[in-house]
Amino acid sequence: MLRYFMTINAFINCSRGDCLKLYLGTNNERGIRILGEGKIRCSIDRIHDSSYAHLATTDGYTYMTDEIPVAIYYGNKAQVNIPPISAGNYYLFEIEIDIDELHPDIDELRIQNTWQPIQKEESDFTVEDSLSLVHSVTVTRDLLISTDVVRYAILPDANSLDHDLLHITKECIFYRPNQGTSIPESVNQIPWLTL
Repeated sequence: MLRYFMTINAFINCSRGDCLKLYLGTNNERGIRILGEGKIRCSIDRIHDSSYAHLATTDGYTYMTDEIPVAIYYGNKAQVNIPPISAGNYYLFEIEIDIDELHPDIDELRIQNTWQPIQKEESDFTVEDSLSLVHSVTVTRDLLISTDVVRYAILPDANSLDHDLLHITKECIFYRPNQGTSIPESVNQIPWLTL
């Protein structure tokens, strides 16, 4: 059952039933747009150009993780890869979503399979597999502010050398899931804002 694969803090009861607490990190421009539009869109322009086609995500899906450091890694990466390279911020969103709406992240599982072969057909992957192997899942709809997206934080990217909260980013971008390391304690210092 799915509950056994969740971190203790990820599985919650919400007004819509059994939900997971998940996270999404994105660059400053997209974070501002998300708050302005009132939703995280599942159909967007992707960050990777054609030279990274093997890393492309599938349009029509919103990608989330059950581990805050993973969302921080991707939020920071999305921000620092935007020219010109300079200090900036990225956004971290906390999402509460019904378990029954989730799908395995086939894109990330496919990438993982190139480095560490998984003995399973793509069509056989479950949400549980996806969370335990790559800590990522998808949903096939936009996520609404205040309904699905409940909190957010603005954090400094790795180029923001003088920022007081830089240690959160630095500790989290070096965290690797499933490597026997603990989630950095600095995640408890994230300055969350409730939506």
